[in-house]
Amino acid sequence: MNPVQEISEVTHAAGRKLLIDSMSAFGAVPLEVADIRYEAMVSSTNKCIEGVLGFGFVIARKSELEADKGNSHSLALDVHAQWAHMNKTGQWLFTPPTHLVAAFLEALTQHEVEGGVKGRGARYTRNRDVIVAGVRELRFETLLKGRWQSPIIVTFFCPADPGFMFDRFYQLMKDKGFIFYPGKLTVVDSFRIGCIGQMDKHVMFAEFVPAQLACLPKYTALLPGVKKAANGLPAQGIKMGVSTGFTRVMVDELLKDVVAQGVVPDGTVAGDEVVNGARPAPHMVFKNLDLLNISDVRSVVKCDDTVSGVGEAMNAGCWGVGLVRFSNYMNINTLEEEATLNEADIAARMAKTRKILEQADAHYVIDSLVELPAVIDDINARLARGEKP
Repeated sequence: MNPVQEISEVTHAAGRKLLIDSMSAFGAVPLEVADIRYEAMVSSTNKCIEGVLGFGFVIARKSELEADKGNSHSLALDVHAQWAHMNKTGQWLFTPPTHLVAAFLEALTQHEVEGGVKGRGARYTRNRDVIVAGVRELRFETLLKGRWQSPIIVTFFCPADPGFMFDRFYQLMKDKGFIFYPGKLTVVDSFRIGCIGQMDKHVMFAEFVPAQLACLPKYTALLPGVKKAANGLPAQGIKMGVSTGFTRVMVDELLKDVVAQGVVPDGTVAGDEVVNGARPAPHMVFKNLDLLNISDVRSVVKCDDTVSGVGEAMNAGCWGVGLVRFSNYMNINTLEEEATLNEADIAARMAKTRKILEQADAHYVIDSLVELPAVIDDINARLARGEKP
């Protein structure tokens, strides 16, 4: 998101005039003329208005329109002439696109019913959060963070792995019925996914979940050390809760294979079972606490291989442990793929991943769950000394 408020203030202070191109945001992002000084804004009947593509419109200060009389180099795009003719006759200067105007009026009615800018913007924001959480689960990271992340369209980095080929990735996604934008404005390779249109998370899940379920069975093998670490927890009086950005139907499918391999979690929380967002928000940790009947979050150890997962631990107020080996940042999809790499390559990837997780402020960063018992012993000692996460 561009900082329009700040840009407006700087422009006005410099004695300049501001024209805002809001083709992709008008109707979902606030742009109140009483709050933000601008001379004119241009937008379109489609995008966030969700009308039919066909004509653009301008919202401008009357004083600026009057000053621009006779200043247009185009007959068709003479905004003052159009405005003056409409005021004088009530008619368009040229033959009006009546079907588009009718569609536009209906779109504005639906926009108002949804709650105007606030309501539509909220839906797009929820769409964005679902998209970002889901795509991050697939090991892609966003270009922007926080307030700069738009509810209109989100840019994701392409993986740095030399085995990633964008053209093939694009075609495979297209074959599944998903179309996205190649990145245009970044110096590194990226792609963009739109959050707008007549859809919500239910529509996205209805389209995406079947495709995801079809490929899940290929990736359910337990990683080395997981079974021993998980099954050693009960002897220490420790319960194990699992959380993921995947939906409940995906979790149930994964859980079948996990249980068949000898690991039975005490509780599981899916991304669609929390109201206010998955990681890095703390809500899946808190839901696990409820399921496991645990009241003291300081006794909880959250293990994760991603920055957002470590962030979930920090936001929940529990201990955060970053896992290096087989982290998303290693760019290794299967054990078979790992077997093709030499030790130097693996070591370099692990060093890079360790640095990422340390910079996320994890309390501990370990190579794998094999080291978890030692971490738990250290945490117990710290708790006994009165330390907190």
